[in-house]
Parts: sequence; structure tokens; C-alpha cells
Amino acid sequence: MKKFLMMISEFGQLLNESEKSSAPGRKFERYIVNYFVESGAYDIERQPREWTKHKSKEDNEPDCRFKDKASGKRFWVECKWRVNWKILHGKKIVFFRKDSINYYKEIQQQTKYKTFIALGIGKSNLFGETLKILNPKELYFFPIDYVIKTEGNYYYIPQSFLLQRNRMHLFKYKKPKFFPDTCDLK
Repeated sequence: MKKFLMMISEFGQLLNESEKSSAPGRKFERYIVNYFVESGAYDIERQPREWTKHKSKEDNEPDCRFKDKASGKRFWVECKWRVNWKILHGKKIVFFRKDSINYYKEIQQQTKYKTFIALGIGKSNLFGETLKILNPKELYFFPIDYVIKTEGNYYYIPQSFLLQRNRMHLFKYKKPKFFPDTCDLK
């Protein structure tokens, strides 16, 4: 238990540090925007805002809002990049702040637009990181409603849960696929 509390504390410190220097996170956001827009299937209606000292309420919304050109349906995408998976009870997991996830769920309910998380893990061995873009080694798209497990002030999601539900994005398809009938993104 003590080890777990230390890990949670370390994670909180990492979050604070990453807010100060979020260059990889910003680069991952650019990657996701480019990935959707360059597919030709989506219009971007709201892009990530650059961090400033003074934030507006809109700065707390998910990073991007896209519109599927074929169906006209809109959806949110919150971009989250992590260096690697953390280990909890022998499982690979990733943590998210409870207050942020709860707020994104409220936005989903208010706007009636499905909210997804684009989770990038690591850097691609082939492309890695450029001055403007961070290409993830692993990429997952999943509905925000999947994030339900809690530990203290954090939600987490196990990699095994995402893999069982086929949420890992296969880069061979070269673009994200939105399914308007079910409002799903893979």
C-alpha cells in the first residue's frame, strides 16, 4: 500500500511538471489534429489552444472537436500522451485526473457530442519526435465512458481492457475511422 501511495504521489508530481513543460503533449495534439484532417474525412471545428497563464472556461473543454464529413456528426477528442505505461497490481495502466475526466463527461452530456480520448504511449521507433509533431508508438481511441476505475484522486484504465475491446488503433489503415451509426471511433 505504501508503494502504491508513493506511486500516486509521484504521478501527481509528474502531472504538475508536465503542465509546466507540456511540449510532448502539445506535439501529440498537433499529431492528432493532422491525423484527422489529413485523412480528408473530417473537418476540425475546434483545435487545441496554446497554454497561457490566464485560461478561459473553453480552455478546459476537450482538445479538439471534429465533424465527420459523411454523416455531419460531431465529436470531441481529448489528447493524452504518456511516456509509458505505469504498473498497478501487475497490470499496465494509465492515470487520468478525476476532475478533468468528470468535466469532459459533463461537456459530453451538455453538448450531446460523444467524447473520445486519443491516448498515445511512447514515441514511434520509426518517426519519433520532430520539432512540431510527436508520433506515438501506440495509439488508442476510446470513449471517455470507459474511464471508470479509481484510485484516490485519479481514474485509470488498464491496457488489457483496451486491447480486449479492440481499441488499439492500427496504423496500417492510415486514418482514424468514425462510425456514425454507433458514434464510435477506432
